[in-house]
Amino acid sequence: MHFDGKDPHSIQAVENTLDVLEALSEAGDEVRLSSLSEKLDMSKASVIRLLTAFEYRGYVERRKESDSYRLGLSAYEMGKKLLSRMSLRP
Repeated sequence: MHFDGKDPHSIQAVENTLDVLEALSEAGDEVRLSSLSEKLDMSKASVIRLLTAFEYRGYVERRKESDSYRLGLSAYEMGKKLLSRMSLRP
């Protein structure tokens, strides 16, 4: 699908995606679905759809014993690649 910036639903989907990733990052460790849903004012169904997609791609890990989520290895690898490209010189 070509993104032309005219479909407000496409923009909202991107916003929701980034909101979930940012909330997981800010949580620092594990966070439960209900907490994410409340914090982001999104339905549990919407949040779980995003988390499931992230989990499939390795960006989120689900902790079954605590029924919670945290950022996964793919998110770490993406950050690591970004840091390696950044120059520390002024």
